Amino acid sequence: MTTEKPMLFSDKMVLAILEGRKTQTRRALNPQPIDILPAPDAGGCVALVSDNPKRGKLARCRYGMAGDRLWVKETFGIGVMTWTDCGWEADGLTYDGPLTPRPLDSVWDKYWVEYRATSAYEICEGERWRPSIHMPRWASRITLEITAVRAQRLQDITAADSKAEGVQLPPGAIDTPAAWVSAFSHLWDSINGQRPGMTWADNPWVWALTFEKVAARKVIGL
Repeated sequence: MTTEKPMLFSDKMVLAILEGRKTQTRRALNPQPIDILPAPDAGGCVALVSDNPKRGKLARCRYGMAGDRLWVKETFGIGVMTWTDCGWEADGLTYDGPLTPRPLDSVWDKYWVEYRATSAYEICEGERWRPSIHMPRWASRITLEITAVRAQRLQDITAADSKAEGVQLPPGAIDTPAAWVSAFSHLWDSINGQRPGMTWADNPWVWALTFEKVAARKVIGL
Protein backbone atom coordinates (compact mmCIF):
# COMPACT_ATOMS: atom_id res chain seq x y z
CA MET A 1 0.00 0.00 0.00
CA THR A 2 1.34 3.42 -0.95
CA THR A 3 2.04 5.73 1.97
CA GLU A 4 2.21 9.52 2.11
CA LYS A 5 4.34 11.27 4.70
CA PRO A 6 5.40 14.87 5.39
CA MET A 7 8.94 16.15 4.92
CA LEU A 8 10.37 19.56 5.82
CA PHE A 9 12.32 21.59 3.27
CA SER A 10 14.01 24.98 3.53
CA ASP A 11 13.04 27.88 1.25
CA LYS A 12 16.11 27.36 -0.96
CA MET A 13 15.38 23.68 -1.38
CA VAL A 14 11.71 24.37 -2.17
CA LEU A 15 12.85 26.67 -4.96
CA ALA A 16 15.25 24.00 -6.20
CA ILE A 17 12.39 21.48 -6.34
CA LEU A 18 10.10 23.89 -8.18
CA GLU A 19 12.86 24.70 -10.66
CA GLY A 20 13.60 21.01 -11.26
CA ARG A 21 17.13 21.22 -9.83
CA LYS A 22 16.49 19.04 -6.78
CA THR A 23 15.60 15.37 -7.21
CA GLN A 24 17.39 13.94 -4.16
CA THR A 25 17.43 14.51 -0.43
CA ARG A 26 19.48 12.96 2.35
CA ARG A 27 18.29 12.46 5.91
CA ALA A 28 20.37 11.08 8.76
CA LEU A 29 19.41 7.74 10.26
CA ASN A 30 18.45 8.13 13.90
CA PRO A 31 19.63 6.13 15.72
CA GLN A 32 22.72 5.46 13.64
CA PRO A 33 22.84 1.82 12.50
CA ILE A 34 25.38 -0.84 13.30
CA ASP A 35 25.14 -2.17 9.77
CA ILE A 36 23.09 -1.93 6.59
CA LEU A 37 21.56 -5.15 5.28
CA PRO A 38 20.14 -5.92 1.81
CA ALA A 39 16.37 -6.21 1.68
CA PRO A 40 14.88 -5.97 -1.83
CA ASP A 41 11.32 -6.14 -0.51
CA ALA A 42 11.97 -3.12 1.72
CA GLY A 43 13.09 -0.75 -1.00
CA GLY A 44 16.62 -2.11 -1.26
CA CYS A 45 18.01 -2.16 2.28
CA VAL A 46 17.24 -1.98 5.98
CA ALA A 47 19.25 -0.66 8.91
CA LEU A 48 20.35 -2.87 11.78
CA VAL A 49 20.03 -0.51 14.72
CA SER A 50 20.84 -3.00 17.50
CA ASP A 51 22.78 -6.25 17.68
CA ASN A 52 21.39 -7.19 21.07
CA PRO A 53 20.10 -10.77 20.64
CA LYS A 54 17.03 -9.93 22.70
CA ARG A 55 16.46 -6.44 21.35
CA GLY A 56 17.84 -6.60 17.86
CA LYS A 57 15.88 -4.38 15.52
CA LEU A 58 15.74 -3.81 11.80
CA ALA A 59 14.53 -0.42 10.63
CA ARG A 60 13.19 0.42 7.20
CA CYS A 61 13.46 3.90 5.82
CA ARG A 62 11.03 6.00 7.88
CA TYR A 63 10.13 8.11 4.86
CA GLY A 64 8.96 5.20 2.71
CA MET A 65 10.18 3.21 -0.25
CA ALA A 66 9.92 3.51 -4.02
CA GLY A 67 6.35 4.38 -4.99
CA ASP A 68 5.51 6.11 -1.72
CA ARG A 69 4.89 9.84 -1.61
CA LEU A 70 6.10 12.82 0.39
CA TRP A 71 4.23 16.08 0.85
CA VAL A 72 6.43 19.10 1.32
CA LYS A 73 6.19 21.21 4.46
CA GLU A 74 7.59 24.71 3.99
CA THR A 75 7.45 28.11 5.70
CA PHE A 76 4.07 29.67 4.95
CA GLY A 77 1.59 32.34 5.92
CA ILE A 78 -2.19 32.54 6.08
CA GLY A 79 -4.08 35.62 4.95
CA VAL A 80 -7.62 36.78 4.37
CA MET A 81 -8.31 38.70 1.19
CA THR A 82 -10.03 42.04 1.83
CA TRP A 83 -10.66 45.14 -0.25
CA THR A 84 -7.99 47.02 1.72
CA ASP A 85 -5.48 44.21 1.86
CA CYS A 86 -1.94 45.20 0.91
CA GLY A 87 -1.73 42.19 -1.37
CA TRP A 88 -1.05 38.48 -1.37
CA GLU A 89 0.50 36.39 -4.07
CA ALA A 90 -2.28 34.05 -5.08
CA ASP A 91 -1.05 30.49 -5.34
CA GLY A 92 -4.46 29.21 -6.31
CA LEU A 93 -5.09 27.62 -2.94
CA THR A 94 -7.94 28.63 -0.65
CA TYR A 95 -9.54 27.13 2.41
CA ASP A 96 -13.03 27.62 3.81
CA GLY A 97 -12.65 25.90 7.17
CA PRO A 98 -11.81 27.39 10.57
CA LEU A 99 -8.22 28.37 11.15
CA THR A 100 -7.99 31.55 13.21
CA PRO A 101 -10.33 33.37 15.61
CA ARG A 102 -9.87 36.63 13.67
CA PRO A 103 -13.28 37.45 12.13
CA LEU A 104 -13.65 37.95 8.42
CA ASP A 105 -14.14 41.66 7.78
CA SER A 106 -15.27 41.81 4.17
CA VAL A 107 -17.25 39.98 1.55
CA TRP A 108 -14.27 37.72 0.94
CA ASP A 109 -14.61 34.38 2.72
CA LYS A 110 -11.43 32.60 1.70
CA TYR A 111 -8.13 32.09 3.44
CA TRP A 112 -5.13 32.43 1.15
CA VAL A 113 -1.89 30.55 1.62
CA GLU A 114 1.37 32.39 0.96
CA TYR A 115 4.70 30.56 0.63
CA ARG A 116 7.81 32.39 1.74
CA ALA A 117 10.05 30.63 -0.78
CA THR A 118 8.24 32.31 -3.68
CA SER A 119 6.60 35.26 -1.97
CA ALA A 120 6.63 38.62 -3.72
CA TYR A 121 5.15 40.40 -0.70
CA GLU A 122 5.69 40.88 2.98
CA ILE A 123 3.22 39.32 5.39
CA CYS A 124 0.72 42.04 6.17
CA GLU A 125 -2.33 42.85 8.32
CA GLY A 126 -0.75 41.38 11.43
CA GLU A 127 -0.05 38.00 9.88
CA ARG A 128 3.31 36.26 10.18
CA TRP A 129 5.37 33.52 8.66
CA ARG A 130 4.57 30.16 10.21
CA PRO A 131 7.30 27.51 10.66
CA SER A 132 7.23 24.70 8.14
CA ILE A 133 6.72 22.12 10.87
CA HIS A 134 3.26 23.58 11.50
CA MET A 135 2.07 23.37 7.88
CA PRO A 136 -1.14 21.30 7.60
CA ARG A 137 -1.59 18.85 4.74
CA TRP A 138 -4.21 20.95 2.98
CA ALA A 139 -1.79 23.89 2.70
CA SER A 140 1.02 21.91 1.02
CA ARG A 141 1.52 22.71 -2.66
CA ILE A 142 4.20 20.13 -3.56
CA THR A 143 3.91 16.34 -3.62
CA LEU A 144 6.88 14.11 -4.42
CA GLU A 145 7.05 10.43 -5.35
CA ILE A 146 10.01 8.40 -4.13
CA THR A 147 11.71 6.51 -6.97
CA ALA A 148 14.69 5.03 -5.10
CA VAL A 149 15.96 4.58 -1.55
CA ARG A 150 19.60 3.97 -0.63
CA ALA A 151 21.51 3.87 2.64
CA GLN A 152 25.03 5.24 2.49
CA ARG A 153 27.65 7.17 4.38
CA LEU A 154 27.16 10.90 3.97
CA GLN A 155 30.61 11.45 2.46
CA ASP A 156 29.96 8.80 -0.21
CA ILE A 157 27.91 11.36 -2.14
CA THR A 158 29.12 11.98 -5.71
CA ALA A 159 29.30 15.24 -7.64
CA ALA A 160 26.26 14.17 -9.68
CA ASP A 161 24.31 13.42 -6.51
CA SER A 162 25.38 16.77 -5.06
CA LYS A 163 23.92 18.53 -8.10
CA ALA A 164 20.74 16.47 -7.71
CA GLU A 165 20.52 17.75 -4.13
CA GLY A 166 19.83 21.20 -5.59
CA VAL A 167 22.99 22.96 -4.45
CA GLN A 168 24.66 25.67 -6.53
CA LEU A 169 28.30 26.61 -6.76
CA PRO A 170 29.30 29.87 -5.05
CA PRO A 171 30.33 32.80 -7.29
CA GLY A 172 33.81 32.33 -8.68
CA ALA A 173 33.99 28.62 -7.89
CA ILE A 174 35.57 26.36 -10.51
CA ASP A 175 33.19 23.69 -11.80
CA THR A 176 34.85 20.53 -10.49
CA PRO A 177 33.47 17.39 -8.80
CA ALA A 178 35.11 18.43 -5.54
CA ALA A 179 33.43 21.85 -5.71
CA TRP A 180 29.98 20.28 -6.00
CA VAL A 181 30.59 17.94 -3.08
CA SER A 182 31.93 20.86 -1.05
CA ALA A 183 28.81 22.89 -1.83
CA PHE A 184 26.66 20.04 -0.57
CA SER A 185 28.76 19.63 2.57
CA HIS A 186 28.15 23.29 3.42
CA LEU A 187 24.41 22.84 2.84
CA TRP A 188 24.39 19.76 5.07
CA ASP A 189 26.19 21.47 7.93
CA SER A 190 23.97 24.56 7.66
CA ILE A 191 21.06 22.26 8.52
CA ASN A 192 22.64 19.57 10.70
CA GLY A 193 25.79 21.21 12.03
CA GLN A 194 24.41 21.55 15.56
CA ARG A 195 23.28 17.92 15.81
CA PRO A 196 25.78 15.77 17.74
CA GLY A 197 27.22 13.06 15.53
CA MET A 198 25.43 14.29 12.41
CA THR A 199 27.88 16.78 10.88
CA TRP A 200 29.67 16.31 7.58
CA ALA A 201 32.88 15.52 9.45
CA ASP A 202 31.05 12.83 11.47
CA ASN A 203 30.11 11.08 8.20
CA PRO A 204 26.84 9.57 9.50
CA TRP A 205 24.71 7.00 7.75
CA VAL A 206 21.93 8.64 5.74
CA TRP A 207 18.92 7.65 3.73
CA ALA A 208 19.46 8.93 0.19
CA LEU A 209 16.05 9.43 -1.39
CA THR A 210 15.55 10.04 -5.09
CA PHE A 211 12.20 11.52 -6.05
CA GLU A 212 10.20 13.17 -8.79
CA LYS A 213 7.68 15.96 -8.47
CA VAL A 214 4.18 14.71 -9.16
CA ALA A 215 2.17 17.75 -8.10
CA ALA A 216 2.83 21.44 -7.56
CA ARG A 217 0.24 24.18 -7.59
CA LYS A 218 0.98 26.81 -10.19
CA VAL A 219 1.46 30.32 -8.85
CA ILE A 220 -0.90 32.81 -10.46
CA GLY A 221 -1.01 36.57 -10.15
CA LEU A 222 -3.72 38.55 -8.41
